[in-house]
Amino acid sequence: MVCTNDAHYLRKSDAEAHDVLLCIQTGKTLDDRGPLGALLDLFSRLVGKPLSCQAVLCASVQEEKHGTGALTATRGLKPDLAVAVDVCHAPPPTKECSTFPLDSLVIDRSASLHPGLVGLLEAAAKARDIPYETEAEMAAKGNDAWDIATQAGGVAAALLSVPLRYMHTGAEVISQQALERLERLLEGWILGLDEAQAKEALCWND
Repeated sequence: MVCTNDAHYLRKSDAEAHDVLLCIQTGKTLDDRGPLGALLDLFSRLVGKPLSCQAVLCASVQEEKHGTGALTATRGLKPDLAVAVDVCHAPPPTKECSTFPLDSLVIDRSASLHPGLVGLLEAAAKARDIPYETEAEMAAKGNDAWDIATQAGGVAAALLSVPLRYMHTGAEVISQQALERLERLLEGWILGLDEAQAKEALCWND
């Protein structure tokens, strides 16, 4: 017999429920863990598959303070293009709000995001029949997309958001379906990325 003061699990199928329980107990939130878990799963599936580019997963920090993580990574990696993943607000179950459905995926458009890269993501979503919402902003601030776009001489950046209910609380709710859509969209975009097509889309057309 092993006695502890914490909750543990014996079955692999209980891992997700246990993670949610720990989030509630320790005040950890899903706005960091949810999308990152989906991206880790995606990159594990990309191992061994032929890619026309080098794909890098960067788990940055402090995006809502001073963006040190994204700033440092962008200066070090000097990427040709980048997609930031964040969360946006989902409505509470009892109120009508100008937010996004919990199970949806959101593609952002703003003056600081590259329209050609955004178009490639939208095309990838349509090719895989992945429904998405569009969010229009003056500038994509408060997330890594802004910090990436303004570094290393300017980087073509885009922003994907996953709706989250009760953001910044210990009772956050995120949709597994939305996370799966995030994975499928990025997988289709990365695997289908063609160098000539990307150059044409990213070229400035006045």
